[in-house]
Amino acid sequence: MVEVEYASTFGRDVPNVAIVEILPGGMEFELPILVTSAAEGGGSDAVDRSEFRDDRLILFDTVTKKRQIVRYTMRAVVPGSWSVPGASATSMYVDAIEARTRDRKVEIILP
Repeated sequence: MVEVEYASTFGRDVPNVAIVEILPGGMEFELPILVTSAAEGGGSDAVDRSEFRDDRLILFDTVTKKRQIVRYTMRAVVPGSWSVPGASATSMYVDAIEARTRDRKVEIILP
């Protein structure tokens, strides 16, 4: 299970944000289904739109000050050590609003 967590740190909601999470090599989506939740205050909120591509997940949403968590599952298909580019979030209409997580490494060991 992979979790993508996001919240606005600008002191206001940011509409029309594209969040891109690139899958590591050797992995594929198990089921292209999102599980979303509002981490603060209970309840459940769905993203405005989600697109599962061969190599990435793209979320389109209004990012609020309230922390949101999106979960999805992946399946390991090819063993090895893989680099994973950081996730990025970009306002589609305000160039100055963007964010990126750090790159990571993943090691896949199959039985």
